[in-house]
Amino acid sequence: MQQYKICTVCGERFKAGLTSNRKTCSPQCASSNRRTLAKSGLAKKMSKKALELQPSNPLLGRFETHIHAKEWAIKSPEGQVFRCRNLLNWLREHEDMLDGTIKQAFVGFSQIKRSMKGASKRNNRTWKGWTVVDWGE
Repeated sequence: MQQYKICTVCGERFKAGLTSNRKTCSPQCASSNRRTLAKSGLAKKMSKKALELQPSNPLLGRFETHIHAKEWAIKSPEGQVFRCRNLLNWLREHEDMLDGTIKQAFVGFSQIKRSMKGASKRNNRTWKGWTVVDWGE
């Protein structure tokens, strides 16, 4: 079923899907709407509020429940296997076990994963003795 909305800039009626968040009828009206929001300072206030709420949101903050979190199994140089959901969060919590920075470790594990999938020309199988045992998509 087609739904219609009224453009917030020019007042024209336009087609929009049932789940559409569009507020304007055209790219020109969208541009005008963004300029208006920027001049009024409302866009900045909305962005600031969103950033304040982000750390406590279980889907966006530093939690195992993060929207982009994946399952990982990694093996330490000593042979101990660690399983986690949200690798970046695990690396932050176990920074003392790493020989480099959190970012270096994350990039290293990501490169190992790419190599194992055959998506990289390089054949990276370890990062400072650490290896990837398994991962979830």
